[in-house]
Amino acid sequence: MSRNQNRLGSGMNKAPNADIASTLGLSFPKPVETVRLPSKGQFYPEGHPLHNQEEVEIGIITGKEEDILCNPAFIKNNTVIDKLTEALLVDKTIDVKSLLSVDRTAIGIAARISAYGSNFKQSARCPACSHVNEFDFKLSEPTISEPDFQDNEDIEWLGGNMFKTMGPISKFEVVVRIPTVQIEQEILKLSKEDAEFALKTTLVRKFIVSINGHDDPALIKQYVEEIPAKELMHISKIRSSIEPTLTFHKEMNCEQCGHEMVIQPMVTKDFFYPYLD
Repeated sequence: MSRNQNRLGSGMNKAPNADIASTLGLSFPKPVETVRLPSKGQFYPEGHPLHNQEEVEIGIITGKEEDILCNPAFIKNNTVIDKLTEALLVDKTIDVKSLLSVDRTAIGIAARISAYGSNFKQSARCPACSHVNEFDFKLSEPTISEPDFQDNEDIEWLGGNMFKTMGPISKFEVVVRIPTVQIEQEILKLSKEDAEFALKTTLVRKFIVSINGHDDPALIKQYVEEIPAKELMHISKIRSSIEPTLTFHKEMNCEQCGHEMVIQPMVTKDFFYPYLD
């Protein structure tokens, strides 16, 4: 008997009609699958449920989860994927907001494959001729890149998702972090509330934890806005060295004009349920 079969109906809260099903001799399957985390659990602090855990268990998408994908309130405030992830995680002690963004993406992809298959179509408009192209992706063939900070003398790992570097011009000690779901949510909220939202500097200042030991958001904002571009670029590049990535990007040519494009599927509600509108 497979592991999933052993887990059928186990560890899950009973549905409202569970008693009716029991009286009729029915048992609804609740299979569980294991998802490999791109972070391998290395970048969660001690005490976190995923600290040094290379895998996490999730349930499969059912009618209840499809209701989440259709929920107008969740769609409007862009919490659909977070709510879905929360519902699917078997270990309910895991706070979705504390997940590294790349691990949340891995969970979403695994859930999508088990529910709707690994084939995925995406449309993309050619920037050269505006022709709309359709591309096919195989979601079971991602590219996972591990961080390469170990041999970088400019980066010191402080544990968890925290790292330290030195500004090449200011000589300040700058502590940065691998982005979590919560940081993504904060950036999204700012983009909606601030009429003068600046994406590049906002991404960098949300990436920074402290400067010379000071974590005042106003100080970090001033630092990001006033440092020379060379140092800003240094801080930005640190992220690509410390963060594991999971991608499905493809280099494709426009079928109309031949223009080369790089296409990357986005994990949104349409990624799970493309025909929902």
